[in-house]
Amino acid sequence: MGKQVNYYMDFNDFLTLAKTALDCGCLAYKQVMSDGKVKIIGGKTMDMFTPDHSNYYFQVPGTGGMDIDECFETEDISMIMSPDLIQAGFSVPIFSKLELYRNRIYVSSGAYDQNGIWIPRPEIVTKVYDKLAGSAKKIAPYTEFEHYVVNSMFEGKLFKTRTYISPSILELVVKNNFKLG
Repeated sequence: MGKQVNYYMDFNDFLTLAKTALDCGCLAYKQVMSDGKVKIIGGKTMDMFTPDHSNYYFQVPGTGGMDIDECFETEDISMIMSPDLIQAGFSVPIFSKLELYRNRIYVSSGAYDQNGIWIPRPEIVTKVYDKLAGSAKKIAPYTEFEHYVVNSMFEGKLFKTRTYISPSILELVVKNNFKLG
């Protein structure tokens, strides 16, 4: 079990959240394809965040650090259940289908080491996560609205929802009848 907040926010809104993480001293990571393989790139500046990568990982400083060599062996940072990583991302509208899927901010409660010993999430990671989750809730406030869903069983049916959604995404959904998934 971990902690998470699901939300809808666009890239520009996400940059505010990313800046908060960097201001907390976090190192950011993203996965990119290079020569047919997944590569992990880390950075501490805002130019690391691009609209073509919707998921990022933030490593909290002073927690011992993620084992990058282990990441390269698995070729997937999401497979490293490191208790010092916070995952966050943004929603990418699919204009051709008028669909939008939520993203989240997430932190695990801990992980097992190679000897099977449980390593709990460090307290400092919880504090940074709580700050980022609070920031996400300000960027994408809890809002009630009506929308369509990405599910052919409910085609044409409006649903009333309360969820975390940024004003820019809410406007996109309401004005263009985007379906939410």
